[in-house]
Amino acid sequence: MRAFQRFPSLLLFVLTILISGTPSAGTWIKSVESCESCLVERAGEKLLAVPLMQLQKGDRVSVEGESVRLVLVDSADSQVVLEQKQASYSVSEDATEVAFPASVTDALEWFRRAASSLVPGRSMITAGDKNPPQISGMDVDSNKLPEGMEHVVFAWDFGQAPFTAAIVDRHGKPLFEKQTEKQKLPVSLDDWQPGNYRFMLTSNFDGEPVADAYPFSLVDSEELPDELAVIEQAEMPETIRTLYRGIMLAQYPQWRFMALQLAIRARDRPLARVLLEEESH
Repeated sequence: MRAFQRFPSLLLFVLTILISGTPSAGTWIKSVESCESCLVERAGEKLLAVPLMQLQKGDRVSVEGESVRLVLVDSADSQVVLEQKQASYSVSEDATEVAFPASVTDALEWFRRAASSLVPGRSMITAGDKNPPQISGMDVDSNKLPEGMEHVVFAWDFGQAPFTAAIVDRHGKPLFEKQTEKQKLPVSLDDWQPGNYRFMLTSNFDGEPVADAYPFSLVDSEELPDELAVIEQAEMPETIRTLYRGIMLAQYPQWRFMALQLAIRARDRPLARVLLEEESH
């Protein structure tokens, strides 16, 4: 009888151990824009706030200045935006520390350097210009996308509305055409077969016709780089995982278009701008 009476206490003890050992995604800095003095205060030390920084319980994040914007993501994948209206945030979540191999940390440092050099105030897609940027070369095997994607967003930063977008197969057979007033267009490709395709866009600039076209290919998902496996195993919010995937894919020219898709999916202007502006130079 006494053993039975002690059982609830033993069960509570075991559950406490299990809960305390459960990995936690924690809180992360998603993006930092126009803020050279955004700080993380940790145990009396002041650290520079940088994109994709994992935070610890007790950290205090603060922003200062006009037009600043810092976005946090918690373990539930909810976002908190720090700007002039809310200038600080105290982290209350424990986190399981994430350690990555050199290939991932090197890619992360590349992105942080590139993002810090962006001109403040520009949007993901800028106002129309007459000359389109070159997008990831013109090789038919460039701009790879894994098959089975529910939708792909094609975006551009030239010309003036209206725009006519079309997709043809490798033989020039029309498969899709739509007119839009916007500078981006989502297209469902989930039932398309692996192969080479071409996206084409026509518009006008001051009454003169302008056009752009670039290839993309749908391939087996097994062609994705092996480095993505370690990101899939890490404990982190899904939005942060999506950005890490994008940063890793951006290291491969043939996967940069897919990296842009992940930036758009995560609504991350810095990564999208890095990809678009580097391609246009």
